[in-house]
Amino acid sequence: LTFGNCCKPSKFVSSLSKSDETILKTLGHNVVYLAIPKLKSRIGFLTPNHEKVDDVLDCVKMSDLVCLLWPSDGELSQRNRLLLTIMKAHGLPSVINVAPGLSSIPIGKRREDARKSVQALIADINLTTSKLFCCDTEMENQLLLRHFVEIKKNKTILQQRRPHVLVEKLEVIEDNAGICSLLASGYLRGPVWNVNRLVHIQGWGDFQIGRILTQADPHPLQKVYSILIFFTDRFRSLLFLRHIYIYIHRGESTEEKFPKVLVVADESRREPLQSETVPDPMDAEQTWPDEYDVSHDEELRIEPRVRKVPKGTSGYQAAWILDKEGSSCSDYEDISDVEKGEQFDKEDRMEMESSVKSDVDQHSVLEEDDDMTSEVDDEDEEDDLDDVEKYRRERENAQFPDEIDTPLNDLARIRFQKYRGLKSFRTSPWDSKENLPLDYARIFQFQNYKRTRKIVLSEVGKYDSTSCVHPGQYKLIFNVGFRKFEACPIFSQHTNGDKFKMERFLPMNACCVATVFAPITFPPASVLVFRYGKTGEQELVATGSVLDVNPDRIVLKRIVLSGHPFKINKRSVVCRYMFFHREDIEWFKPIELYTPSGRRGHIKEALGTHGHMKCQFDKQLNAADSVMMSLYKRVFPKWTYNPRVARSGGPKFITQQVEDMDE
Repeated sequence: LTFGNCCKPSKFVSSLSKSDETILKTLGHNVVYLAIPKLKSRIGFLTPNHEKVDDVLDCVKMSDLVCLLWPSDGELSQRNRLLLTIMKAHGLPSVINVAPGLSSIPIGKRREDARKSVQALIADINLTTSKLFCCDTEMENQLLLRHFVEIKKNKTILQQRRPHVLVEKLEVIEDNAGICSLLASGYLRGPVWNVNRLVHIQGWGDFQIGRILTQADPHPLQKVYSILIFFTDRFRSLLFLRHIYIYIHRGESTEEKFPKVLVVADESRREPLQSETVPDPMDAEQTWPDEYDVSHDEELRIEPRVRKVPKGTSGYQAAWILDKEGSSCSDYEDISDVEKGEQFDKEDRMEMESSVKSDVDQHSVLEEDDDMTSEVDDEDEEDDLDDVEKYRRERENAQFPDEIDTPLNDLARIRFQKYRGLKSFRTSPWDSKENLPLDYARIFQFQNYKRTRKIVLSEVGKYDSTSCVHPGQYKLIFNVGFRKFEACPIFSQHTNGDKFKMERFLPMNACCVATVFAPITFPPASVLVFRYGKTGEQELVATGSVLDVNPDRIVLKRIVLSGHPFKINKRSVVCRYMFFHREDIEWFKPIELYTPSGRRGHIKEALGTHGHMKCQFDKQLNAADSVMMSLYKRVFPKWTYNPRVARSGGPKFITQQVEDMDE
């Protein structure tokens, strides 16, 4: 991988191949192989385009070594620095640093200054090694090849635990009436591959293996083995695979016309493709009420008040219409307070969903652009206005966190009927199994996650003795270990306790937790989070690692209702503007009040019918205080998992992040 215009990777590999006459160079579909008889080794070189972050990450996942070509002037662009940040967050194997053109500098002092400049740049990037190699002469190239072979390969956790194949050739065979087979060839690497386990195709999902065969080595060096993978599937939609079969061929079987079957998957022992359960809508808890519940419900039942309103009137519009006695027009219809509350709840849910969709689809950031011109078209002006609005909302949320306005013409107890108050966010109980969404019926939960994780990881290296394989969730893009998928996460604080507050905005330069519905991935596994930019490129949003697989994690969304102390008499306060109906004050009376200065209190009684209330606090308030009340409800991520992710261009640097994750 090269940085700057120091040397093209293809030219670098070509110079290595010409350093010795005995080196045999062969070309694969996307790999250049150098067979070195003197070292009894073969090296495959991948030269990804550094402008495409997906290609770079895929090559890093498959490589034993990463060779970085540094510019001799020691200058690195911001784009290249961001690419290195992404690679480090993903996890790097052993690294070799090369400075092309360093030996060609004629003057010794200038050459030494250039070497120190490059080494200072490497130290600033904080890589695992700062040793620098040159590649300007045949002797230097031969020493570099020997170093490639003899260096200790520090594999990543992903490479140690998972067998992997870099596909060099892919072809379709046995295409009959919509049923086809895909044959993919490449070298098997990592632990031994069990034919009965699943295989993951990045960008498509998980599939079953059918069989494994061997074939002649396309890039031979004595008796080295290669591998072919055979995918069999049914194309009911565009490129949709269902089953996968793997085959391996030995180097000495060069006279065979067809690959030799080595092992076939056992149908009785094959791992199923089921990653989620199919919920039964009739298999839900049903508590039958007893006689006490029925009688108690009849005592508390309030007869809904029926009003005459024009046909097609919504619950919000009906609140503005005064009652008229004797209205018998046929254009009027009956609407009750209960129907009004249900209709308002439906409208509120639609409003919140549209708000989330808008925040997801129109998610934007403020970016530094030194090449801005004076001519701005209408679309750019609209984008700037959107950025300004996003920044204003983020700043408002920072100054007044979670505060919202109480509805003036609707009952707050109906508007906030899904919220509840907590005596203490840290110690108050919250049942993790209460009011779960239907999507929770589709996921699996471990009875003991830590014990299951140890068992699964211990079985990664186990395989059948007959399988003689040579070891070889606003929409964001997640790179989690070997998986890549799209999902819409919810963000929450990373704190101690059993409840976690939802973050409306992804915090800048701070730690948070993203929760999504996705296939189980056992830690440790690195996580890279990208998002789609305005022009389709992927922009780095966050880096991290897998925290846990816990569906009982309680993420609470908080809203704050605020009021103004109208009259203050020592510890007694008359508050207004928090509510506008007497019924709301009586409804929220048990919930504790507080002020920004740390005072605690409660509602004593309602005064009048316009929302004034008398409150009692532990200490006297001052005129600059505000009376506040916190309400909470549990939120869940949406089922937006999509393993089919399009390839991206180069990374983009984000200077300001204002993701609004309000639900």
